[in-house]
Amino acid sequence: MEVEHFKYKNVYKDCVVDWSNLLPSCKRCNIAKGIHDVDTDPIVNPYDVDPRNHLSFKLYQFKGKDKVGKSTIEALDLNNSDRLVFKRFEVGEQVSRSVRVATDRLEAYKLSKTAVRKNKLLNIVETILNECQPKATYAATTATVALNDEDFIEIINQLQALNLWEDYLEVKLSAAQNIAFQQP
Repeated sequence: MEVEHFKYKNVYKDCVVDWSNLLPSCKRCNIAKGIHDVDTDPIVNPYDVDPRNHLSFKLYQFKGKDKVGKSTIEALDLNNSDRLVFKRFEVGEQVSRSVRVATDRLEAYKLSKTAVRKNKLLNIVETILNECQPKATYAATTATVALNDEDFIEIINQLQALNLWEDYLEVKLSAAQNIAFQQP
């Protein structure tokens, strides 16, 4: 991580140490943005606006909903295949594998409602939701993939119907919903 000057420091010298102009950024995004002028060609400042207002997510790539979203994608190179899209795909595949395990465990629990099967089922669901929490690596990708997966939503619905859905899971689900992107 690096400290990014949202407004380029060589042009906006009065903002160099302005706290609201300093954002955490990965080195590659910082380099990609370079001298991009956010006043003449605005991009998303995630401290001022929810990125989901300007961006959606499909096939592990961001899509711009408007000019600001499209500029953000281009300025930060957010759809760089080697650096980001393939990694998002790998994360999504892991989520899909975990959802399949959860589906199998749900079916096993419905056949024989033992404490062991219930605990294994709740553990995998909690594991998926833990990866969707804001502080987790690739949390937005994980939350987006999981919460747009029909099988995972069905698991949640069935857990609720079986009275297995716990408050701690609801808290984690709510946090995940706050960072997940919608798919167009």
